[in-house]
Amino acid sequence: MRTTNFNVVNYCVACRARCRYCLLSSCNRATGVEYARGKRFARRVLEELRETRPDISANYYVGYCMDTPYLEDLLAFSREMNLPAARFLQMNGFGVRKEEEWASLMQMIKEAGVEMLDLTFFGSPQFHDAFAGRIGDFAICEAMLRAAVAADLAVNVSIPLLRDNLTQLSELMNRLEGDGAKRLHFFSLSEKGRGAKIIDQKITQEELEALPDSVRAWLMKTPLRSEAQWIAAGEWSEPVGRSMGLVLTPSEMELFEKMSAGELLAFVKEKDDRFRASLTPVRELAALYGQPENTQLYRYRDLIHRWEQRYATEHGLYDMNDESHHFSNPIY
Repeated sequence: MRTTNFNVVNYCVACRARCRYCLLSSCNRATGVEYARGKRFARRVLEELRETRPDISANYYVGYCMDTPYLEDLLAFSREMNLPAARFLQMNGFGVRKEEEWASLMQMIKEAGVEMLDLTFFGSPQFHDAFAGRIGDFAICEAMLRAAVAADLAVNVSIPLLRDNLTQLSELMNRLEGDGAKRLHFFSLSEKGRGAKIIDQKITQEELEALPDSVRAWLMKTPLRSEAQWIAAGEWSEPVGRSMGLVLTPSEMELFEKMSAGELLAFVKEKDDRFRASLTPVRELAALYGQPENTQLYRYRDLIHRWEQRYATEHGLYDMNDESHHFSNPIY
């Protein structure tokens, strides 16, 4: 299987939120290594990979969120190394700041060359706060949105479509557009991390068709079918590529620092090869876990992930779909 991307990941920034569907199951504390050590390691690995494996895209990112005192330095490093964070930042999970502090933060981000921010809103203020796991999270996100707009920064507003927030969408869209949001992006919920606990929130085809045209137009950009439709079609495919992640932890860091970039790549690849070899084929996963009557909508990769996650749990596998540790994202 072709490896297209290798990520060095250092979860050294704690997220202040505890979202119900967090892909990483954020634990409100940092689990990575000290910032300077992680950056030094990443520089060496990325430079080696670019020299020895130019066919692979190499990346480095930090945090369960971006609320780090080293953000300005991280942006400079990302710009130097031509990393995605130099251009795009996801901004949820920040702590409380005063209005002038938000303005200063956004000005620094703009001057650092960032081209777009992303903020996720889950629904009405009360619903959003409950979903994010802390009172006042909506107000923080809205303050960031206003400050970013005032700084003339482009902002992508992401809104997950959940059964419980569908009736809130029109009011939420009007409010955010009143705050200056010009780009609203709607997406279907993934079941990674804590998302596995709220699968009842995935919407159905009938619920999709009842949504405003502008919302449906966004979702139509991604092939969505109900689980019943995927199963009936029987068009199963196995991964043809993968994006892999090496997650830095204090317990393994000394070992990693002694390894070459090629050895680190092989380290994660061996874990993913073992995981993939231990799985049963997708067609058999469908027979084991598929629900032929389920009308909830899925992207193909999300549905296969749900089945793989269940199989991994039942068979005690090291789940390479879990991004809280070394991971691999399959490409179909």
